[in-house]
Amino acid sequence: MTANLPELLNRLSGKCNVLAERYGLVKKQRDEAIERCEELQAQVNGLKAKLEQAETEIEYLRISHKIAPTGEDAKLTQDMLAAMIKKIDKCIAKLRND
Repeated sequence: MTANLPELLNRLSGKCNVLAERYGLVKKQRDEAIERCEELQAQVNGLKAKLEQAETEIEYLRISHKIAPTGEDAKLTQDMLAAMIKKIDKCIAKLRND
């Protein structure tokens, strides 16, 4: 058993070295994954901000589209102004006759 003790210690030391290398590799991969996760989270936050801005713009466009005059509105306004002008002309004519 004592003859095997140095051999056992060498094997144990070798396994410890392998384990330490694997631990270092796993730790490095974990750190890279955490860094990548942080990058992706920042990207998600940026995209959320852009999405919110786009949704706000869509809402503004919907409202402005509802408020904007249509061709029919313009025609009705033109007709109303033409009728008012005719009434004004009639009033002026009556004032001249009086």
